[in-house]
Amino acid sequence: MLTIIKFYKDESGAVTVDWVVLTAAIVGIAIAVISVISGGVEDASQGINEELIVASNFTFGGDTNWAGDYIPISAQHGASWGDGGLDNEGRTWAENTYDNWSALDDATLIGQHQANLAGLAGGSNDDLYTDYIAVSGQILTERGIS
Repeated sequence: MLTIIKFYKDESGAVTVDWVVLTAAIVGIAIAVISVISGGVEDASQGINEELIVASNFTFGGDTNWAGDYIPISAQHGASWGDGGLDNEGRTWAENTYDNWSALDDATLIGQHQANLAGLAGGSNDDLYTDYIAVSGQILTERGIS
């Protein structure tokens, strides 16, 4: 009988059982939290992906037909600019602006680019400034100016 009483009073191993229960509870809570926030993370990543797609219009490189392929964001530079977005010679806003600004010297173009960046930061008309920055950024990149 003494052995049964000794066994009954022995508490070794009880800590292990407590840790197993606590660890299982923590894992369960972690799984619940992940399932709750995963939808929000997916929405955020989708939003980032959409913004990257929009930003891909502004990849700067040496494409010789860049201005002809550029689609202006601002309605003032798009279909409302001339007939269907073309001038009397059938050229787009981007083509005309690209050619005009390509004739500027580096310092003037850099100043204009910085002024457009400041205008965008000021929030006056984001679409207009975004179009201006795209054109001046393309020319600066082609000239090797970062």
